[in-house]
Amino acid sequence: MTTRRAWLASSLASLGWPAWAHAQAGAAVRDAISQQIANQVAAGQRWSAESRMVTPVLQIGDTQRRLIGLWLPAGGQQLLQQFADGTLLAWDLARGAPVASLALREGDRPLAFDPETRTLQLLRDGRLFVLPSTGAAQPLATTPAPLLTAMADGAQCWAGTREGHVLLLARDGALRRQVPASPSAIRSLSPAGGQGVLALDDADDAWLIDESRARRLAGGIAALGGRLGDGRHLLLLRDGSVRSVDPQGQLRALALPPPAEHGAIRQLAASPDDDAVAAVTERGALLLWQAGGWQVMDTRTAAVVCLGRGRFLHARPDGVAMLRTAGVAHALLSIVPAAQGWVVVDHEGRYDGSIDGTKDVHWQAGDNRLPLDRFFEDYFHTGLLAQHIAATAGRPLPGPPAHVGERVFLPPDVAIDLPAGPMTADQATRVVVVSESRGGDLREDTRLFHNGKRLPPKARVGSQRIEKDGRLLVADVFEFNAERGANELFAEVRNVHGLAGRSPIVRQVTPGFQAAGRLQLVGVAIDRYRTAAMNLDYAKADAQALLQATERAAGSTYAVVGSSLLTDERATRRGVLAMLRDLQGLKPQDVLLLVLAGHGTLEQDEWYFLPHDVDPSDVRRGGISARELQDALVATPARQVFLMIDACNAGATVDSFNRYRDFQRRFAQQVGRSAGISVLTATRRDQAAVELRSLGHGLFSHVALQGLAGQADRQPQDGTITAHELAAFVGDRLEARSGELAARALPGQAAPGLQSPAYFVIGADFPIGTVRR
Repeated sequence: MTTRRAWLASSLASLGWPAWAHAQAGAAVRDAISQQIANQVAAGQRWSAESRMVTPVLQIGDTQRRLIGLWLPAGGQQLLQQFADGTLLAWDLARGAPVASLALREGDRPLAFDPETRTLQLLRDGRLFVLPSTGAAQPLATTPAPLLTAMADGAQCWAGTREGHVLLLARDGALRRQVPASPSAIRSLSPAGGQGVLALDDADDAWLIDESRARRLAGGIAALGGRLGDGRHLLLLRDGSVRSVDPQGQLRALALPPPAEHGAIRQLAASPDDDAVAAVTERGALLLWQAGGWQVMDTRTAAVVCLGRGRFLHARPDGVAMLRTAGVAHALLSIVPAAQGWVVVDHEGRYDGSIDGTKDVHWQAGDNRLPLDRFFEDYFHTGLLAQHIAATAGRPLPGPPAHVGERVFLPPDVAIDLPAGPMTADQATRVVVVSESRGGDLREDTRLFHNGKRLPPKARVGSQRIEKDGRLLVADVFEFNAERGANELFAEVRNVHGLAGRSPIVRQVTPGFQAAGRLQLVGVAIDRYRTAAMNLDYAKADAQALLQATERAAGSTYAVVGSSLLTDERATRRGVLAMLRDLQGLKPQDVLLLVLAGHGTLEQDEWYFLPHDVDPSDVRRGGISARELQDALVATPARQVFLMIDACNAGATVDSFNRYRDFQRRFAQQVGRSAGISVLTATRRDQAAVELRSLGHGLFSHVALQGLAGQADRQPQDGTITAHELAAFVGDRLEARSGELAARALPGQAAPGLQSPAYFVIGADFPIGTVRR
């Protein structure tokens, strides 16, 4: 605080504003602004900003792991990244986000990924398998001989055998056609257009398989490189040269050989709708060839694939993929599989990603570290990756206020000056926010956050700016009522380029204690369904116990705790939807905990909670979908929400919440730094929820109640249970507990299945209750 006050005094006094050296927040502050500054402004010199622009460099911290493979299956809508630890990350380019993470064995070759069913087709031990995002791989139809290589091509699959045969298979593995192609084993395949395929054998011969015959095109081939827009096929020869061959077998060299200083070429990728070519050398250089010449685009490349229209995705050894095009020196877009999530950032500074993922990426300008959240208001774009892919088809993205990767103004310095004396609870307090530009003008929407909530614009009661000697300062006065107990303040100010400067947090404690606002507990629990075969034993008891335990824990944390529970015959679809609509009556400062206990099911990749009156043969009409839940939570003004779902297949809601980017934006950042949501489900998307008479509860509720009783108070162990702590505790403990119970099952006794919860947290953490010790 002393350092900040000294900075304020020095900055303001140097501009001829001595009255601010010992700023007193009160009536004198407004007088100082209105009377003492006016003459200084009039005498000030117009300051120069252009020389203060900087060129930030994108910095990427920890990524998931070392990349060993990059694939773009036929159709170009999915990007597959395989890592050294066996993880495969599947990106849906049409949605602009990763949609699955799967575990592979050593030697597995990914072929195609279905984003709707989240299943991967792969080649394993000479056979085709389908691997779901959760569960074990299932073999497809048996082929006549073990397969050495395979390639997905739309609704079919090409494969090569040790005997030199090329097989055309259906997606289920059924044999459609078998063509004897070569006396040597087939080691790689490449699309040839139409109904054909290009094959490379162990004798280094390239073969064109068209309909039911094979023709030798060329020999001495090291690798296949894809098909160019004019129908020629790209080949990498053993001598290091790059040639193209037409369907008649005529070889043609590219106009210029690649630069020798970067090492021999080891991989080629051709654009199927023009003459652009990408190459990766043994030394990791990425070369792009177009219009008769090579360009060196990067020197840290592990693999490259072609998107068409002259655009390529190449990946570095750490898994970071970049969108490139010939003729542009910089990467258009970086795709980061961060250690804790994911993020996409383009050259202009726009970004998308998970909240945790953005923590591993920032812009660096000299000694200035610029986190991505300083760019949020003007640069966060949901679906940014998909928008860039669509831009290939002539649909440009909207421009940001500045191109961050070229030149931008640094965010302003911001500080808060508190009154010299202590604050008084429940009385008007005035503080001053002082911002100094580091280049560019400052926007007028200075924001002051009090205990995590942004004060309304009307709280700003005075403002003035000083321009003198090439410097710009803006002073804003805010008035608000201090609360009993802790008062935390920080301010944000954006410059003309949309970069936010943020003050350090200042704290002051007033006498007394005031509990937080209102905690609203809402539950829906169904034991008795209209269809008696669906009845459950513990849904109602579980929901009641969770609400009661939360109410006990929250009693000393919140000033008001309200609770309501909708059960059995009252929990119809109409009744549940009405309850969800009532959530719109909450206030921004309220905290909502919503518990759903009953049946859940997955239909066509959408999760549904089943109300009392659902027709089990038509759950899409009678159920409550994950999207309806999301829409209700977006509509509620409450900034902090905890959703707990104790139902089968409920982990599919977490998948859905991760895909619903507008939902993350609404809760994570749009309404203020205090906004946050936690979603905790009893199961993953393919699991049943376990009910055990020995526990008197469902397993999920049993573990959650342990957490609420105090065991979730872990990080830190401070006597308070927060939403993030409870979600993490259940996430860690539930699977272990279900394994313990399964191991203890007696011979002949049905053992409970493994139950793995799923949880999803974004935005700020918030308290659920206190621990009574």
